[in-house]
Amino acid sequence: MDDIDLKSISNWTPIGVNSDNSYKGTFDGNGHSISNLNVNTTARYAGLFGYLDNDAVVRNAHIESGSITGSYYAGGIAGFCFGIIEDCSNAADITGQTAGGIAGSTSSGGIARCSNSGTVTTTSYRGYGISYEARDSYNIGLILPGDEFDTTEYSVDHLYGVASDAENCYNIGEVGNNQVSDHQNVVSGVGDSIGINNYYLSSLSAGKDSKSTAKTADQFKSGEVAWLLNGGKDAPNGPYYQNLTGPNPDPYPVLDPTHAAVYKVGDQYVNYSYTGSFAPTNLTVDGGLTMEQMVRHLREQLPKTMTTSSTGGSPSAAAVTWDTSSINYDPDDYGLQNFTVYGKAHVTGLLG
Repeated sequence: MDDIDLKSISNWTPIGVNSDNSYKGTFDGNGHSISNLNVNTTARYAGLFGYLDNDAVVRNAHIESGSITGSYYAGGIAGFCFGIIEDCSNAADITGQTAGGIAGSTSSGGIARCSNSGTVTTTSYRGYGISYEARDSYNIGLILPGDEFDTTEYSVDHLYGVASDAENCYNIGEVGNNQVSDHQNVVSGVGDSIGINNYYLSSLSAGKDSKSTAKTADQFKSGEVAWLLNGGKDAPNGPYYQNLTGPNPDPYPVLDPTHAAVYKVGDQYVNYSYTGSFAPTNLTVDGGLTMEQMVRHLREQLPKTMTTSSTGGSPSAAAVTWDTSSINYDPDDYGLQNFTVYGKAHVTGLLG
């Protein structure tokens, strides 16, 4: 399966158009992308898939671009999900009465390790980047009320970055606009009821009932939020990753394992931890030397490099500087003497 460009299809018909003709199988996109996904319908259940049955699984599919418009239940991956959506992303724009970046709504199923960067516009009811019952997912897209959105009836708790019952999720996408900016429950964080270990950008309003924690842009950028989302521990296998240095550092955590893992060293967050070792080396001297001559000879034989292994790449050689002034010995004692030599390995270009 290759990446798919749907530009030749002006109006895609969702797979599993309704509850009577729902999708019940397993779809694995194998990490490929779908671009120019365009759906424009007055029917319910608009998306790549319309209605996912409770036996359905959709994974590893990425909507790179497009526009999806429906009545009730419009979403990038699915209009409505009773099944499971995992390891997917959406960048298409979504519009509908109940609209979501990944799914228009979920029930009994769930969303795991998904992200939304598309703009979601709700015309009259609910809008969110990530729908209910999400795990290890995030939203960076705009969540907006459309022109028909009833600001009197629905402005309170009907717009979310990430909806309720979320765990290990975050939102940094703007939620609402001037129509609803005065309403304190417009949630720019995650949902306002059940939530575990969720975060939102502190410059956004979260709503008074939000169970998420505010973090600054610098905290998101530093790797702190990625580390917290991974359970407050070093997690070389994710689910969250983040390049903290280099030519393209990430301003927030991502779910892409080609990016670097985040570790905490002291009070700093870094991308790599290191171990180093020497191959066994016998340091020998010729006989007939004074103790002072023998120590000088040993100094000359100390290894100049050491092999380092990194969690972020292949082993490499590191230059070692020895503190030979730390060798303490008695030049007049020709018996057995033990001493320790300390050195520093200089590794560049890999530390976060």
